[in-house]
Amino acid sequence: MRVNVPTAVAAALLFLLGYFYGAQKDAMQTSNCQASEKSTATLTKTIALAPTQARYVFTQENGCLRLVYAPRFPVLVRGSIVEISGKQETPEDAFSGIPEYAEFLRDENVSFVVKNAEVKILQKKDVYIDTFRVRIASLLTTLFREPDSSLLVAMLTGDQGGIGKEIKDVYRNSGITHILSISGLHVSIIAIVLTVCISIFQIPGFIRSILIFSLLWVYIASVGFPASAVRAGVFWTLYVLAYHVRALTGTLTVIFLTLAVLLTSSPRIINTIGFQLSVTAVCGIGIAIFFTRRIRVAPYLKAIFTLCAVSFGATLTTAPLTLYYFGTVSLVGIITNIVVIPLLPLVTYAVLIALVLQAFAFPFALMIAFVVHLLLAWILFVARLCASIPYGHFENILFPLWGIGLYYAVLMLGIIVIMKWHKISWRQWWI
Repeated sequence: MRVNVPTAVAAALLFLLGYFYGAQKDAMQTSNCQASEKSTATLTKTIALAPTQARYVFTQENGCLRLVYAPRFPVLVRGSIVEISGKQETPEDAFSGIPEYAEFLRDENVSFVVKNAEVKILQKKDVYIDTFRVRIASLLTTLFREPDSSLLVAMLTGDQGGIGKEIKDVYRNSGITHILSISGLHVSIIAIVLTVCISIFQIPGFIRSILIFSLLWVYIASVGFPASAVRAGVFWTLYVLAYHVRALTGTLTVIFLTLAVLLTSSPRIINTIGFQLSVTAVCGIGIAIFFTRRIRVAPYLKAIFTLCAVSFGATLTTAPLTLYYFGTVSLVGIITNIVVIPLLPLVTYAVLIALVLQAFAFPFALMIAFVVHLLLAWILFVARLCASIPYGHFENILFPLWGIGLYYAVLMLGIIVIMKWHKISWRQWWI
């Protein structure tokens, strides 16, 4: 397949123009923002929830953004208009000990930070999607006991506020903390559930796909559009669209097209840690699958071999970013993921069935909830066992920025050497 040079150049220029256009479009003038002890603003984003505290982003009428640390309850949804009372500080003053985070907030156009704020609700907005997410969390809390309920709320809604520090540490040290947030894996599982449910009805293929991904995007919206979920949603939408138009499209092509769409629509998303980790993980998985397909393995070992390769590829490509941002690395993460990841779809399917049965067959819902409890208990047991392995994880590591570039350069060189050794052409990546 010959590459059309003018088309390639035009595509690259369009990508750059889209990026700079989006950057200018998203830019906000914050010079007119003034600090005040009280201000009225509208909730536009929930960043994180803890057992007793929540982090919100509020927007004032003049467009100025406030990062607010407020009490966890009452639960606020997007669109709620509130009065914020408390000392307002610039990001540089509020996070003088963490200049990188202050710079990140500036990039996000946050003008002031309010810690220990008092929030008075002036007008409560009932956004259906947010209300639905809160309702699902409430049902999970009713059906499951702790710590199961908090773990499931995190897996399905992205709210990690109820998870205790001890469990979070175990999951992090064992390398599976990613299952506690809405990741591309979770979105893929939900997409499969929707596909199975809608396939029951006799609907034309293209219309069925549109219906599936419309509902999938409703789910992504309900969990607050996390970067990894948005990336996965765009990826699967483009992939299925290419399939329906009979385009001979490879995984790498769809990945680059996904990046072009996301960066053009919202260039600042590239600064988010979740987006960076998500993209590198998908690239690592794609690379692992690309090479494992060329290795002959016994049929009964193929599934296990592929799972090991996928886990290794994701861990290998995300390692430098994890070291740089968090200063931690889990060497046992590959083993833990191999054991845990196959159970995650089972947990998700069982929870969704239990939620449906809860409305009209509560005893059966409790039976399924007990099965979910056993699965979660096993996952926690494996995580604790792996986290207790000596030298299985390391913390407080200072990894330089230039080290990330060097790491990926060496990784790329290794890929080129393997391709030369096995006589693999670059064309095979794209189709």
